[in-house]
Amino acid sequence: MDPKTILFSFLICLFIKPLPPERIVWEEDRPLIWADFKGNPDYLLSFVATTNSGMSHSYSINSNGFLDKSSSTVLAHFYPTFSWYKPADTTAAILRHEQSHFDITEMYARKLRKRIEDYNFTSNAKEEIKYLYRLTEEERRETQRLFDQETDHSRIQKEERQWEERIKDSLEKYWIYTP
Repeated sequence: MDPKTILFSFLICLFIKPLPPERIVWEEDRPLIWADFKGNPDYLLSFVATTNSGMSHSYSINSNGFLDKSSSTVLAHFYPTFSWYKPADTTAAILRHEQSHFDITEMYARKLRKRIEDYNFTSNAKEEIKYLYRLTEEERRETQRLFDQETDHSRIQKEERQWEERIKDSLEKYWIYTP
């Protein structure tokens, strides 16, 4: 390859950024539907569907290192291309289970918003915000794991209903921290 082609290829790679994955922001009046799950099912796994969700946080820090709380935005996202289901095995109950996973993510997004609101940031805000995010994310992941364990991935209906009620109560408790 000649040097001009290499340089041109390098410049194209330098300026072309990959698109972020498709995402759906959590909204109270916009429940998940099966068409939102666009990933390829893993037929080796025993469960019927999986929800991939997470939180994003954007913020600004001033020149003195303090967080500008008014610039802080925390969102709960559902990632369609990383979420999947097995069409032959779906039920309304399983879709509610997957919605509960997304609701758990929103619950922790609200908790993070509250933590940010309540925290007295210092000039070391960048490290402090990373700590708050990491703490909340660890709690979110553990809650997601516990939810699947205690409901056996939606198979134990009594546990499923109890979890749905706990999630609903928590979302209501933190309603003031809805964006």
